[in-house]
Amino acid sequence: MTAAIKMSAGSPVHRYMTILAPGAALGLALLACAGGERDTVPAGALCVRGALTDEGVECPALRADDGGLYTLVGEIAGLKAGDAACVCGEVATISFCMQGTTLVVTQVRAPDDC
Repeated sequence: MTAAIKMSAGSPVHRYMTILAPGAALGLALLACAGGERDTVPAGALCVRGALTDEGVECPALRADDGGLYTLVGEIAGLKAGDAACVCGEVATISFCMQGTTLVVTQVRAPDDC
């Protein structure tokens, strides 16, 4: 079903629709694209399941289930020592964390979602 609205070119409604309609369409398109990618991990990212520890000297640290030590840079969603999590991110090429493998965190998940 379609609807048509007739309005004169100089009317306030016409000016309003001319200004806002393209922006609204762009906004809806961006929302549609962003919504589908919210739970995906970026290409090249590494996801590690483990528990946060107090081993980090300069950065928060995560002891992976396989025993590896990862230091974390970025938002870690309020995690503290003892919390289990799945942390996804890209391996940093340079880091001030001084230990382990440093992940630039892009996503924090429940440990079972790893």
